[in-house]
Amino acid sequence: MSGEKTTPKRIYLIEREPRDEHDPGDEHLVRAANRAAALAHVARRTLKARVASQDDLVRCLTVLGLEVEEAGTDAEDPPELDAPQPQGGPVGPVGPMQAALIS
Repeated sequence: MSGEKTTPKRIYLIEREPRDEHDPGDEHLVRAANRAAALAHVARRTLKARVASQDDLVRCLTVLGLEVEEAGTDAEDPPELDAPQPQGGPVGPVGPMQAALIS
């Protein structure tokens, strides 16, 4: 297929900054069509992503100096606080302004 155009590829230097004085950092040479493709190539090989669990959130907050307190089991929430809350719709009694808009 001689009529097809191919995007010229360049070689990109992808660098990871050192985390501390004992970490040399990383360098990757990647041939790619663009900078985003080169970064994505290195990211797929070196990073992981997943939805954070509650334990993950607590661990990250603790690093920031925040503490998650543990509630005792001696008190229970009233049932109405555990029930799902309605999504949208009027809440409470209808006032004169709302009545005018509805009619």
